[in-house]
Amino acid sequence: MEVNGDQHNDANADIENITNIMPNQDNCEDFGDQYKKKTQRKVSKVWDEFTILEIGGNKKVKCKHCKTLFKFSESGTTTQYKRHQAVLNVS
Repeated sequence: MEVNGDQHNDANADIENITNIMPNQDNCEDFGDQYKKKTQRKVSKVWDEFTILEIGGNKKVKCKHCKTLFKFSESGTTTQYKRHQAVLNVS
């Protein structure tokens, strides 16, 4: 099959167009903080009675009533704090 010069040039131009739209470090947009994980708002009523502190690089939770320190639960569970409230009869 014989390809004339115009068809060959058109094919090369198509390849150039495809490579021009392919992302690389030079032409990618900077999305910045768009895809960072969002911090969820504390919705449990427990947080009315406890405060989160950072002591020596570790997060702790402090009871506002008796000043007891607890380890901060990274998973977001508040069960241990609710139990503590029940012992103190705080609602």
